[in-house]
Amino acid sequence: MKIILLNQYMETQEIKHDIYQEFFLKFLMVLGILGAIFLLYKLSSVLFLLIFSLFLSVLISPILNTLNRFKVGDLIGIILVFLFLLLIIFLLLFSVIPLVVKQFVSVFATLSNTISQW
Repeated sequence: MKIILLNQYMETQEIKHDIYQEFFLKFLMVLGILGAIFLLYKLSSVLFLLIFSLFLSVLISPILNTLNRFKVGDLIGIILVFLFLLLIIFLLLFSVIPLVVKQFVSVFATLSNTISQW
């Protein structure tokens, strides 16, 4: 009788131990996921810059390889590529900004006319 009770007691202790172990492992998993999310949140600006620089290097690499075939050095090629990109950005900005300003002026004029008639 004592042996049966002892076996039952040992089995319940093993079940309790398994439940605690499973709970502890799930708790550590949730804690790890929350820690990873917090780490990504804190490092988001650095990760953005890293991903942007990788994207930029992948974008520029084929252009530099083409310029290297024409005996243009890497430094000169990088300077040329960035100057070209800046030129494109400035041209786009100077062509888009007047249109945007014109649209804002017309929207505000229409809005003020609507409000005054109301």
